[in-house]
Amino acid sequence: MNFPLYFSSVHVAHLLFISVTPALYGEASVQVRVVDVNDNGPVFHPSIFHFRVKENTAVSQSIGRISVDDPDLDPPNGGPFSFQIATDNEEGLFWINNVTGEFFTRATFDRERRARYTLGIKAFDSGNPQQESATMVHVQILDDNDNQHSSGTLTLVLNSYKGKFPGGVVGKVYVIDEDINDRRMYKVLTSSSAYFSVERTTGMIISRSNPPKGDHSFTVKVSDVNSSFSEVICTVFIKVKEVTAEAIQKSIALRLGGLSRKKFVTTVLPRFKESVAGILQTSEDNVDLFSVQKAPKTLDAIDIRFAAHGSPYYAPERMRAILKNSWDIVSKALKVDILLIGVDECLNEACAPRGCTNVLRANGEVEVISAKKTAFASIRVEVIAKCESCNEQEKVEQPCSAQLCLNGGTCVDTPDGK
Repeated sequence: MNFPLYFSSVHVAHLLFISVTPALYGEASVQVRVVDVNDNGPVFHPSIFHFRVKENTAVSQSIGRISVDDPDLDPPNGGPFSFQIATDNEEGLFWINNVTGEFFTRATFDRERRARYTLGIKAFDSGNPQQESATMVHVQILDDNDNQHSSGTLTLVLNSYKGKFPGGVVGKVYVIDEDINDRRMYKVLTSSSAYFSVERTTGMIISRSNPPKGDHSFTVKVSDVNSSFSEVICTVFIKVKEVTAEAIQKSIALRLGGLSRKKFVTTVLPRFKESVAGILQTSEDNVDLFSVQKAPKTLDAIDIRFAAHGSPYYAPERMRAILKNSWDIVSKALKVDILLIGVDECLNEACAPRGCTNVLRANGEVEVISAKKTAFASIRVEVIAKCESCNEQEKVEQPCSAQLCLNGGTCVDTPDGK
């Protein structure tokens, strides 16, 4: 049962008075002090140090300073800092001031004996318990002109596509010298060709455009700016080879792993033609190696492209079959890791159910690979995977030099290659 509730006017006034009475409160300030704890070691700036000293300089040379700071309070948990060499420092060749961090030599260095040293360094703060950090110091020994240079011979293979070569720098006169930064002067004494010259202060060999195929040679007098050293005579041999369109189209490529282009030119190239010629049962002169390129889409690998002929050029399919059957012999002869015999870019294309054709293209671009006494002008060859069209099979461009016409027919090259 519900009962009505009634308030008198006196009671209502009393309730209103209670509702507007403010609350009572107070304020106070609190300070919190964070006490530092030595929980960080010294921080090196920079994180790794690189110092340099020239060979043949006197001992006790200051070559740098170790710099540190500390995120902990200083003092008592940061500086002063102390330092020490943490690893074996090659029979005491260096020392460090354990208070200032200054780094000194204790020996006279010979760059030709050793050009770089690496040491471990530790730094300690003054906290309790003491914190430590470690880093590395690399010391480079700079070259001093202290060795007599001697005569060197450079052999350069200059490949030109269809007899066309744009000209430019093709190598450098090779001088045997243990020093690396000597200032020299170069003067051509005798030359069998007017197509090549030598830059006087750098020794760079400059070729005019389109040098004729064949052998070229010249001798160069090389003198050191340091007049205490004798002049020497260096020799340059250049073989200009004309690579035809047929050689490009009839070529195959070997993909070699774990090898740079410079290493191939200096270590593998001298025996490459001999090894491949023996396997293909032809002469070395009939093996035309004309391209050494970085392998596309593959790390740490190069593609070596060549053609071989008696008369006429061997079919690429024949060379691939012979070399694949002799895979172990080829690898052993060249002393390299062979990844592929016959590079096929169609393997990377999704042309199915249509067919795919590898198309070789060369625009005459040449890149010179120079390494001490050997230089090689490599023709850039692009391998393009072309899928067949839906309506008809795309025709592969073939030049007239491929001898396509039989029975007295005449072939004419046209701009579009048809």
